[in-house]
Amino acid sequence: MIKETKLFYPHIVKQYDDVNQMISDNNYTSYYNMMRQVLTDAGIDIANNTVYQEALTEDKFEGIITVIYPNTDAVTAIETAIQSNMESFSNPQPIFEEVVTDHLF
Repeated sequence: MIKETKLFYPHIVKQYDDVNQMISDNNYTSYYNMMRQVLTDAGIDIANNTVYQEALTEDKFEGIITVIYPNTDAVTAIETAIQSNMESFSNPQPIFEEVVTDHLF
């Protein structure tokens, strides 16, 4: 089991009410849906809050997700799928992603 948490820095710098507002205000719907589909296709149950959670950071300026991957093969498959999808992706996406050790669960 591998636990990974990422922060997502949006284009619009402000405090958000919830994750949906951050996605909507920054036009990240296509990016968000693509990332969730990659996780789902790799067998990550994003509806199970013991393996996937998303939220805003404590200050409400960034998004944060924590994912539990079953093994390194799953991590590699997901990273490969994301890279493949991003080659032709032209929609808005967060300006920066950062892996952190402060997990949601």
